[in-house]
Amino acid sequence: MIRIADRRVLNNYKPGKGAMAMNPPNRNIEIEERHVEHRSDSSRVFATLIKYAAYLLIFFGLLYFLVRYVFPMF
Repeated sequence: MIRIADRRVLNNYKPGKGAMAMNPPNRNIEIEERHVEHRSDSSRVFATLIKYAAYLLIFFGLLYFLVRYVFPMF
């Protein structure tokens, strides 16, 4: 994190002006590291495959019910 005093110095920093051009002002910077575990592609594909297979099973089950029991009533 840059302190407020350092921000003021950085805002006034202009390259090519004497000693400031050679050495930029000292800054205190804290770098936050973030480690995120991403799901592998194979697990994502497999989960999607299961989801759409369930959709197809429900669709064909409903279609079978309509053809087998509802349409013969007409």
